[in-house]
Amino acid sequence: MSHFGPDGQSQGDEGRPDTTRRSTGTAFAVLGVLVAVVVGGFVVWLQVGLAYSLALLGSGGLGLQDHLSRAATSLTAGDYRA
Repeated sequence: MSHFGPDGQSQGDEGRPDTTRRSTGTAFAVLGVLVAVVVGGFVVWLQVGLAYSLALLGSGGLGLQDHLSRAATSLTAGDYRA
């Protein structure tokens, strides 16, 4: 059982500072932050990939529309027998 000493620090049953609990808590906090950074980075990577894909899809759609318009214009501009 932990007790607080006169200086406000947590002490174990033997009266020594309870550093293992503090270091374990710090390790879990650091691990939690690292997991959050990795997961956050993955989510940002997914969002950037989606935005890039949508931009390429829009660009390809504009190119397709341009080519189809040129093809239709050249078909209607030709000379045909009556």
